[in-house]
Amino acid sequence: MQRTPLSCIRVYSEDHLFNHFHRGDLFTHKEFIRHLKVLLPDANMEYWHFNHPKVNLDLNVPLTNTPHQLDRNIKFYDQGEVIAINTWIGVWGEIFAKYGGVNLDSLYESWSEIFNKLNVSLHADKEMYLPTIDYSFFNVKNVDEFVRTTNRKRVLVCNGKPMSNQSFESDMTDVVNSFAKSYPDVDFICTKKIETKESNVHFTDHIISDNETFIGPNPFWNDRATNTCDLNEISYLSTYCNAIIGKNSGPFVFCETAQNLKDENKVIMSFCKGPNESMANNVKVHCRYKHVTDHSEQSINKTLEWVMGEI
Repeated sequence: MQRTPLSCIRVYSEDHLFNHFHRGDLFTHKEFIRHLKVLLPDANMEYWHFNHPKVNLDLNVPLTNTPHQLDRNIKFYDQGEVIAINTWIGVWGEIFAKYGGVNLDSLYESWSEIFNKLNVSLHADKEMYLPTIDYSFFNVKNVDEFVRTTNRKRVLVCNGKPMSNQSFESDMTDVVNSFAKSYPDVDFICTKKIETKESNVHFTDHIISDNETFIGPNPFWNDRATNTCDLNEISYLSTYCNAIIGKNSGPFVFCETAQNLKDENKVIMSFCKGPNESMANNVKVHCRYKHVTDHSEQSINKTLEWVMGEI
């Protein structure tokens, strides 16, 4: 029997969260949820979204449904003791505009509104909410094996097409092949497969070999009914990489963890529209972090030369 939205939304002691959007949208705010679980230990939380259950598996908040019946532009469904909380940053348009994108400042202010709604308070230190991943929830044995069998510097290249137009669409085939040929003692690991003849170009699909497919209703923004999710495993791999290069989307977002941002030996480079769209914006990072807004071929090559010099 089809359930109406409010018939299934949990009471405050059993908070229900929902989000209509992408995997990165579910990742950036996860520490706020982790804190809520501490503050509300008796709450039996559940999540409604369209993504693979593995996305936030380590939160121990089960995926129980999709938000098809809910309006993505409504912040709360509140009916007496019954509440559903929209976790999408976009629903807080005035806050999103104030800070210029998805960053720790916009997330902190929007989640302060959610915490207030639930009569609890945020930490005063916003950097407590930089995302973390408990990798023990994921099968990382293939990553461990890959790391054990190579003793070379590694550059992770998140070269897939951004789903929300955060950056350029090119998969960087020519750039990766050129740099792999120029630096044969460095492993270049791509999140999207490209044509290559270079033996030091690798692909996360081959390393991780994730076959855990998930079949669910198609969201309005995607026609893929069956999908896998190796983003947490890619993030684990990134902890063993000297440099992380990406486009502020998908795999790159999952690599912007507190662990990587606080690693002084790490180089992170984001091809983005502006610093305000980054979790590293206005954060005391210890890694060497560069935002690059010029996405011309000349700029991309110059930036990667900088990366290679830093590692």
